[in-house]
Amino acid sequence: ADNIMKLSKALELDPFKYDEYTSLNLIKAIIEQRNVKSQIEIEEIEKAVNITKEMHITAMKTVKAGMKEYEVVAAIEAVTKKYYGETSFFTIFTKNGHILHNHGYDNTIEDGDMIILDCGAKNREGYCGDMTTAFPVNGKYSDKQKDIYSLLIEMFEKAEEMVRPGINYKDVHLAVSKVLAEGMIKRGLMKGNADEAVKAGAHAVFFPHGLGHMLGLDVHDMENLGEDLVGYESFPRDMQFGLKSLRLARVLKEGYVFTIEPGIYFIPELVKRWKAAGKFMEYLNYDKIEEYFGFGGMRYEGDFVITADGARRLGDKMPKYYNEIEEIMKK
Repeated sequence: ADNIMKLSKALELDPFKYDEYTSLNLIKAIIEQRNVKSQIEIEEIEKAVNITKEMHITAMKTVKAGMKEYEVVAAIEAVTKKYYGETSFFTIFTKNGHILHNHGYDNTIEDGDMIILDCGAKNREGYCGDMTTAFPVNGKYSDKQKDIYSLLIEMFEKAEEMVRPGINYKDVHLAVSKVLAEGMIKRGLMKGNADEAVKAGAHAVFFPHGLGHMLGLDVHDMENLGEDLVGYESFPRDMQFGLKSLRLARVLKEGYVFTIEPGIYFIPELVKRWKAAGKFMEYLNYDKIEEYFGFGGMRYEGDFVITADGARRLGDKMPKYYNEIEEIMKK
């Protein structure tokens, strides 16, 4: 809406007739051009990713029980100013990780809390980074946190293993969802056949969003040109719960820069609603799931570029495994 008003004013158009002046062919041509990043662009994105990494490490070293969330956010966002940049989107730093886009920072951080930090830097040239980590306030994952976090990283590594030129990102999302379903069946939170559960959408009670999105001059690159035009091309968006939030479902090509971001959440309101409606009783062990109320949520996100024969994670090495994060927090 802001862009429509800005362009309408500049071009002296009636904003309510804005669509009469747009060219779908031009939009598609721009998307086709910008979806494939040049080497110079990849270098700039990598700079933004490395600033983003420093934001995450700063948070891990700053956080402690008794602080307010906004005190840690101040330290995180100061990192961008150090490089004459800014944040690429509103920082998400929360102990209530089951609330997916939580921009409130007024909670007091307590021992035992799990933090989700989803943040990014926009560098001086305007290119964006976007990464997410999940870490315990006290620097030590509990056994339950380790267990769920390990499953989360299994999901992430499944995507890492699959992304390459020629694969459709929707297929990657579904394969990652199957890893989640199999993991939840093993832990007694789900039951039945993993493939059938994913096809039905039962796993989305734990993973209600898409696996990733394009990244570039915007954190969800070009979404103002139309999210479906950027992320889809050969088939329409699937409106099943969870899948309808998948922003990227294209065949991946060399030069595409995008994120991989699986998540696992225990959302009491969603679980209660589905249980009351009798949804997916054949796949979900609601009694067991309810034991995780209060756990919150976790997600992990990295930024990737498709290469000629595979993919590469952008930026300097990020901590991924729980022991790596614990080591940083110990220091």
